[in-house]
Amino acid sequence: MKNKTHLIILALFLLAISLRVFNLERGFFGDESITMSSASKQLTDIIPSLVKNDANPPLTSLLLHLWMKVGRNEIFIRLYFIIFGMGTLLMIYLIARECLNEKVALLALFLGAISPMLISLSQFIRNYIDSAFWMLLSNYFLLLIIKNKGKKLAWHGYFLSAVFSIYTFYFSFILILCQSIYVFIFNLKEKGVLKKWVFVQCYIFILFIPWIKNFVLQFSNKNSSLSLHWEKISFKIAGFDLGIYSRNISSLFGMDYFFMVYPEGIRNHFSLPVLILMFILTIAALFLFLLFSIKWLKREFHFDPKIAWFLPFFSLMPVVFSWAIAKILKTLPNARYLAAPHAVFLILVAYFFYNLIARYKKTGLTLLVFFIFLYGARIPMAVTAIYEGNEALEYLSRNIKDGDCTVMLERLPGRENLGIPYFSIHDNLLKRDPLTSGYYIMPESDTDKVKEQLRGFKRIWFIRCYGNAEIFGGNKIAYDFLNRCGLKEISTKEFHNIRVILME
Repeated sequence: MKNKTHLIILALFLLAISLRVFNLERGFFGDESITMSSASKQLTDIIPSLVKNDANPPLTSLLLHLWMKVGRNEIFIRLYFIIFGMGTLLMIYLIARECLNEKVALLALFLGAISPMLISLSQFIRNYIDSAFWMLLSNYFLLLIIKNKGKKLAWHGYFLSAVFSIYTFYFSFILILCQSIYVFIFNLKEKGVLKKWVFVQCYIFILFIPWIKNFVLQFSNKNSSLSLHWEKISFKIAGFDLGIYSRNISSLFGMDYFFMVYPEGIRNHFSLPVLILMFILTIAALFLFLLFSIKWLKREFHFDPKIAWFLPFFSLMPVVFSWAIAKILKTLPNARYLAAPHAVFLILVAYFFYNLIARYKKTGLTLLVFFIFLYGARIPMAVTAIYEGNEALEYLSRNIKDGDCTVMLERLPGRENLGIPYFSIHDNLLKRDPLTSGYYIMPESDTDKVKEQLRGFKRIWFIRCYGNAEIFGGNKIAYDFLNRCGLKEISTKEFHNIRVILME
């Protein structure tokens, strides 16, 4: 029986690896270029670069820097994150087996192997999947602590994994807060456990003290993503953020980052009644799922409420706290931040299907097949690059002529290799409002001089990337300004999240 289980585990890991090695050579775009920029610097320059240009702790950049000492090939660089992605799957299996049983653990491992979100983040050069591994590892050791297993090993393991997690991603503080609340709720009478827990948290904080100054500098940095006012542009009804919350819930279920995301905005694709209906159905599905899952957990573990509530608590509470903190800080509860809660949620999903099939076989199997079909349908998008930058650059290289110029707001790596002039609208014309994060034309800018410079080129290639510059209106302002310079759109070539516009 053990040999059969081991073979199944091996097969599932091989499946997971095969799904994570598609399309690894895609170039470094968006947030990936920020991570690569920091990790590529001299070791002594990495932390100053992070403080100035990023909003993340240093561990990912430092470890990636050392990894790149071995090789700088793009596939090899992405392999670093794939390894952590496989480690995340291992933690899903171990937590599920420790908390529930072997059959649920195998089903959870299978769902994790084909999860579009985990596949996407395992390829993505950012600190999402490695931080998820450290957070899940700390959850695993917490599970051993509350089950009184491992004792010293469990406490030391929790301490180290928690320290690694906070030095990888600030979201880890939310998980540690949730872990502390959980420990105090379910271990109130166990004074020895509470005392050890407080001491461990103090030691974790002490080890974070050397980074606090840099954290404050990052938080106050106007160039970081923490300064962007996402609440100004989110989709609201009566002040309620339908778009962000429903996307976060879909991420909990494992949908990839591009699920229900459109360059021009979802409101241009669906009517308001349809959006409200989709939101209601999403909430209803989550409610029914949790209702049955918690009911079955409480029935099975009526003698041990700590275990009964472990999975629901660590699936949902980090998400709820992230929403609250995002609201206070006026920032974005990014769907990619939820890798660790999603991993725990997957175990809950596996438990739900395991029990549903045991009680209502045909219904359970039908819903499981449908769930797997949804995952399969999203996998192609999960392995798609955020921007088809390489394809856009190849198109430009075939069509540019002497006297042409490229104009863009967001950096497109490799553009400098085209050997044609590049005019920065961002540096010469636009500024971002610190109160709204929206773009506007700088009052002090010499617009006539800018117009004269642009008219000096035969043709303008306006590269419109659908990132923050699009969301906060910078691309539209730039495009309208180019029109006022007498430049008109001649042709457009569409790529994934990039539009290359020829203007004369």
